Amino acid sequence: MVYTIKCLMLTTMRDLLNIFDDIPYKYIKDIINDDDDTYNIEIERLDCDKISWYKTRFTFEISQGLDSKKFVVDKEYIGNSIIGLFMYNLLDDEDDIFP
Repeated sequence: MVYTIKCLMLTTMRDLLNIFDDIPYKYIKDIINDDDDTYNIEIERLDCDKISWYKTRFTFEISQGLDSKKFVVDKEYIGNSIIGLFMYNLLDDEDDIFP
């Protein structure tokens, strides 16, 4: 299932979800300190082969001047971790995606 969240703030993506950890700095250097920016992001739950773990794919675009680059980041996390609890609360209003 794919969900589109329209108001995910950069600080949430950076500090809580750690989405930018594996993206080269040259792509995020112009936006990394813009705390008030929000981004359209697609969130997709993937199958994970570890017990009590979840895998989620985040797809989003970053614009730099006239150029725009699409990023796909896969994150694995334990269901009761901070990321897991945030994802549960974030997607709780949607269909039941957690078992």
